Amino acid sequence: MLRLVRRALLWAVGAVAAFTLLFGALIVWPDPLFAFSLGSGKISGVVASPYGYHVFKLLGRRGAKTRSFKEVQAEAERRATAEKRAQAERQLLDQLRSSAEVKINDAALTQVH
Repeated sequence: MLRLVRRALLWAVGAVAAFTLLFGALIVWPDPLFAFSLGSGKISGVVASPYGYHVFKLLGRRGAKTRSFKEVQAEAERRATAEKRAQAERQLLDQLRSSAEVKINDAALTQVH
């Protein structure tokens, strides 16, 4: 569910996210929806970020693309498998941590530092 929310958010601010690629980092904008207030061909005011000041021009808009299940099936299967694998790894680590007996040798630890 979190991935769907994240994906929807990225779609919603897609215009802004595309601009972040120019700077090589994810920039958190004060108002992430400002791009939607721009008309096609319009130029924004100055936008401050941790990386400086920026001015944006909206070149155009695209409609949402609907893909068939067949087009996304392989990706959905890959993601589901990856999520199951990650969950199994977390469960195994939790099990190992709970069953492990950890002893700290303070004398040896002080020699390392």
